[in-house]
Amino acid sequence: MTIRRDSFRKLLLGLALALTATLAQAYPDRPITMLIGFAPGGGADIIGRIIAQKMSDILRQPVIVENKPGANSMIGAHALVRAKPDGYTIMLNAASLSIAAATYKKLSFNPIKDLQPISLLATYPYLVTVPSSLPVKNLKDFVAYAKACQGKLNYGSSGTGSAPQMGMELLNSVTGIRTNHIPYKGSGPAIIDLVAGRISVMLTEYLGAGAMIRSHSLRVLAVTSAKRSENLPDVPTAAELGYSNYDVVGWYGLDAPVGTPALVIDALYKAAAKAVLSPAVVKHLKDEGAIPMGSTPAHYRAFFMKDLERWQAVAKKSHISLD
Repeated sequence: MTIRRDSFRKLLLGLALALTATLAQAYPDRPITMLIGFAPGGGADIIGRIIAQKMSDILRQPVIVENKPGANSMIGAHALVRAKPDGYTIMLNAASLSIAAATYKKLSFNPIKDLQPISLLATYPYLVTVPSSLPVKNLKDFVAYAKACQGKLNYGSSGTGSAPQMGMELLNSVTGIRTNHIPYKGSGPAIIDLVAGRISVMLTEYLGAGAMIRSHSLRVLAVTSAKRSENLPDVPTAAELGYSNYDVVGWYGLDAPVGTPALVIDALYKAAAKAVLSPAVVKHLKDEGAIPMGSTPAHYRAFFMKDLERWQAVAKKSHISLD
């Protein structure tokens, strides 16, 4: 009887492996939906569409972008979690995912348990940016200026719980300055007020602020990443200026619902990495100030966990909590 049971188990295992292999060989046999949790026309949408088009060419099936903006991209993430884990619904996520996990009191899903990483697609530095009229030339100057005006300077962000807010709160903590948060409905209005001098500082992205930086309407004091930006090679990192524990980057990653077959995840990872590292996409990402990655799922998972831990510490210290 035991021999028969063992034989039956082996038969079932063999059938399961055969079905999985067949699925992987056939995948994809229809269009794939790529969710993006931001409105059309923004940085994530532009980059997502470029990568989706390249993945379409590689997989020989359309990768169709579907925008689901709202709640710091959580509406899109909720939709992803509810999707069938078959590889036909994926999502371009950003730092908003780890920040939401750190700041929301209640989420209807757990990003660690309910999402399957596919690939970290790209990272990009934030730029510590001030109006050209502000009498500072670098981050050290700004810290001294802010301490002399302790509690009187305002910084802008694209909204409460956004990466620019969290990054500025971390900068406050690391440097010992105290600046006040002014949330805007998107980065565009905040940058307009930054140029006008109605706010004193903001963490911007090269994609959104590059034109104003090149026209000298804005001045970049430091980049927040460990390495200098290729787009701004003369601007030092915060670490170079003495703030070695200040290393913050934005990012884009690709996720699927948990339970998606491993062989399908592998096919998506390979297609995503090939797309991101193709010459045309590399050029576009670098022009926008981003660094192409195309990492493995395991690397993306480790990166996400480190990012989450950082924002959990910032949220706790700065008393940032969202409903």
